Amino acid sequence: EVLRLSRRVAFAHLRAGRLDRALAAVAGDSSLAGDEVRGWVAVYRGQLRAGTALLRAVGADAGDPARAPDRAAVVALAVAVDRDSMPQLGAALLRAVQGDTLGAARAVAASARQLEAAGEAAALLWAARLSEAARDTAGAEGLWGEIAGRYGTTPAGAASLLGLARVAAARGQYAAAAARLEELILRNPESALVPEARRELDRIRGLVPRS
Repeated sequence: EVLRLSRRVAFAHLRAGRLDRALAAVAGDSSLAGDEVRGWVAVYRGQLRAGTALLRAVGADAGDPARAPDRAAVVALAVAVDRDSMPQLGAALLRAVQGDTLGAARAVAASARQLEAAGEAAALLWAARLSEAARDTAGAEGLWGEIAGRYGTTPAGAASLLGLARVAAARGQYAAAAARLEELILRNPESALVPEARRELDRIRGLVPRS
């Protein structure tokens, strides 16, 4: 019970950006759940390879189950970035945890400009999702458009085309939305997003008035 409460305190310190105090809170915790805290601290300090190695070792169940999707997402980002260390990106990710979602989106996008190919595409997609979460639709749309234009046949490109389609559909621009979904399906036939794109396409076609 003491260890469980210590981990709760550690995550509170993480959300406040007090990384040293987060580490101190789990200093006596040698479990995988304690390693989760140490992994996040390393990531936020920009120690991407070391931090994500700890998070990967935690797995889906050993740490906080509610954070499993976040662990998987940051591991995937670090794999795409393929750097041992990137303090600027770590600091940007920490801003999101602290509640500055829009600032984090802009900082992650700035970090992406230092990367190439898959790393840049993955970081730009992360920035777009943060922009969307911050309700900066224009910012998200701009990033999705850039990714789709430059990296259209990558997983990030497929996700960006889906994002653009949903924005267009929300505006009632059904023809534009359908075009984006068709582009996704044609350019990324092996993408895991294709079934979702087909469902969205069927739904959008059903919304178009018949002449």
